[in-house]
Amino acid sequence: MRDPSAIIEANGKYYLYGTGIGIKQWSSTDMKTWVAGPDIFKTAPSWTTAQIPDFKNDIWGPDISYYKGKYYLFYSVSQYGTINSAIGYATNTTLNPSDSTYKWADQGKLLESGGSGYNAIDPNFIADDNGTPYIAFGSFYNGITISKFQNDTLKLNAKISPDRQLLAKRSAVVIAATINDIEAPFILKHNNYYYLFASIGSCCAGVSSTYQTIVGRSATINGVYQDRNGTAMADGGGEVVLAADSKEWHGAGGESVFTIKGVDYITYFSFDDSSTERLRISQLYWDGNGWPHALFFY
Repeated sequence: MRDPSAIIEANGKYYLYGTGIGIKQWSSTDMKTWVAGPDIFKTAPSWTTAQIPDFKNDIWGPDISYYKGKYYLFYSVSQYGTINSAIGYATNTTLNPSDSTYKWADQGKLLESGGSGYNAIDPNFIADDNGTPYIAFGSFYNGITISKFQNDTLKLNAKISPDRQLLAKRSAVVIAATINDIEAPFILKHNNYYYLFASIGSCCAGVSSTYQTIVGRSATINGVYQDRNGTAMADGGGEVVLAADSKEWHGAGGESVFTIKGVDYITYFSFDDSSTERLRISQLYWDGNGWPHALFFY
């Protein structure tokens, strides 16, 4: 399991999606025992093979939402190590593969990186308190950004919308090169604040992974997001909410955050001692100053 989506509840079951060939999906009745379901796409969406040379249907960072009567599954495709990346989405009226109406209808490309310097991967859909839809995205390069949809039909320009706002970036030195090692944005509204979660460090180095999850908050959806000390995430700030347990689990990122029955949770992945990626689920609690902490693990 890599890059788990938020867990979403539908008709007494919980559903979860992750990076992999055709987008991987699982279901559960208790959020502890998970059963694999069919891949979302048996073959790569037609537009992806034109976007990415030699694309093999390995789809990254899915994000699931229910919005105005439909389920929306956002996803990203990329040529590794470049900003030749794009975000697409598919819709469905049910999440149950056994339902006769079950069918993911791909809606094509939403946006691409182009010459913007922003890397169009790791999408996260969110609507603000007025119901206005936004999408946050980004990985390395120019950091994490947010863009507003033109309207509730969820249409953006083929290129990144010009009203985008920078949310977060970092500067880390790796082998004498400066990189912007931040990705996987996810925004959750809690009480009077929007909270931006993101992953920093090295995601995919097995037991050597340095992945961590950080958070900042803002009174408005498009920032400024600040950590506990008042440092803006756009200036390299961020409060650590998940880090590795080097005795057993290595790395902690690729996160999504969600609320079920009034309880807040965070999904993410870590490597076990054999360098195998494992799904992790933590309940979040909020301290007296309104900052989230991981309470326990599944």
